[in-house]
Amino acid sequence: MTVSLVEEILHALVNYVPYIAFIFCIFNSEYKCSEGFLVCMVALSSLLQVIFLIIPHFLTDYSSELLSLALTLGSFVFYLAVIKVDFFQALFRLLMVNNIANIIVVPAKCLEGILFPSYALELSHWTYSLCLTIVQGLILIPTAWCFQRWYPKAEQMLIDSNIWRFLCFVPVVFYVLWYYIFYFSSDIPALSMALRPRTTFFMLFLLLGQLCIYACILNFAVTYNKLILMKEESNQLNIQIMQYQDFQHQIQDIRAMRHDLRHHITLMCSYADHDRYEELKDYLHSYAKQLHDSQTIVYCNLLPLNMLLVYYSKLCQASNISLDVQLHIPDSLALADNEITVLFGNLLENAYEACSTQNTENKQITFHGLCQQQQVVFTLDNTYDNAILLDSDHHFLSSKHDGNGFGTKSAEHIVKKYHGTIDFQPNEQLFCVSIMLPL
Repeated sequence: MTVSLVEEILHALVNYVPYIAFIFCIFNSEYKCSEGFLVCMVALSSLLQVIFLIIPHFLTDYSSELLSLALTLGSFVFYLAVIKVDFFQALFRLLMVNNIANIIVVPAKCLEGILFPSYALELSHWTYSLCLTIVQGLILIPTAWCFQRWYPKAEQMLIDSNIWRFLCFVPVVFYVLWYYIFYFSSDIPALSMALRPRTTFFMLFLLLGQLCIYACILNFAVTYNKLILMKEESNQLNIQIMQYQDFQHQIQDIRAMRHDLRHHITLMCSYADHDRYEELKDYLHSYAKQLHDSQTIVYCNLLPLNMLLVYYSKLCQASNISLDVQLHIPDSLALADNEITVLFGNLLENAYEACSTQNTENKQITFHGLCQQQQVVFTLDNTYDNAILLDSDHHFLSSKHDGNGFGTKSAEHIVKKYHGTIDFQPNEQLFCVSIMLPL
C-alpha cells in the first residue's frame, strides 16, 4: 500500500506541477503577491491537488466526474488568487491550459498501453507517470515555445471585459465537449477509451484545432486593441492639427504686425513731435494689449504637453471652465511624444468633458506638476456632478459607450510601462488623478 500511495502522489504531482510551470512560463503577468508568498501558494495548491487525486486510493465509491470538475475549479481559484488578470481573461487562459492538459492524458495513457500493457488498466501506476512526462515534454515544450514567441503581452490585450466574457465561451465549449465525450457519450469507461489509438488521433486533432482557434482569438484581441489605440491617437492627432493651425494663424498675425510696425512707429513719432503725449500713451496701451492677446501661452517647455494645454485652455475659456496650470517639470520625460499625448490627452479630455456636462457654475480643472525625490509628480483634479460608474472589478465604465473606459486603461498602461504609479480618487466634488513617473 505504501508503494501504491507513493505512485498516487507522483501521479498527482506530474499531473499538476508541469502545468503550473507552463502557465507561469507563457503568461508573464503581474503577481498580486510577493515571490515568497507565491511559492507558498504553489506548494499549497500542489498539496490540495495531491489530496484530490489520492482520494480514489482510500475511497471505493467516488465520482470521477465531480473529481475532475473539482480539480479544474481548484486550479482556477489558485490562478485568480496570485495573478492580476481580468476575471474572464483569467477564465479564458486557465481553460485553455486545462483543455491542453485534458487532451494530453489520452495519448499518455495510450502510450502506456503500448509500452506497458499489463499496467495500463491501473489509474496511477508509475508507468503512467513516466508516459505522461514523455507526452508532456513532446507537447508542452514546443507549445510553450510558440506561446512565448507569439502570445500577446498583457498590454496588447487591453480590451473590454465584456468582450472577454464572450471569448471565454470558446474554451468553455471545448471543455464541455471533452467532459461529455469521456464521461457521458458512451457506456465504455473513459480509461478504456483512452487506450484506443484512434481516440488519441482524434484528441490530437482536436488539440491542433483548439490551438488554431485560440491563435485567431488572440490575434483578434490584439487587433481590436490596436484599433482602439489608433482611434485614441487619431483623436490626439486631430488636437495637434488644430493646434498647428492655430500656430499658423498666429505666425500670420505676427507677420502682419511686423509689416505694419513701421506705420505704428510713424504714428507714434507724429504724436511725440506734436507733444500729444496722452494720445501717445493711449495708443501704446492699445498696442501693448494687442501684442499680449497675440502671444502664445507657454505652460511648460514640454512641447506635446504644452500644445494640449493650450488647446484645452481655449476650450475651457469658451465653456466658462476655470483652468489652473502650474508646472515645474523637466524639458523632457522618459515617455515618447506620442505617449505623452495619449496619456495627458485622455486625462484632460475626461476632465474637460466632466466639467462641460456640469449643471453647476463652479467648473474647475487644476493641473499641477513638480519634481520630487527623483520623480515627476502630476495631479489633475476636476469638478463633476455626474455619477461615477464602476464594474465588478472596480474599473471605470465609459459614459460614452457600453463597457470600460479605454482612456483610463491606456493611461494606466503607459504609466506602468515606465514603472510609475497612477491613482484615481473620485471624491464628493472632485475627481482626483495623481501620477508619479521616475526621472
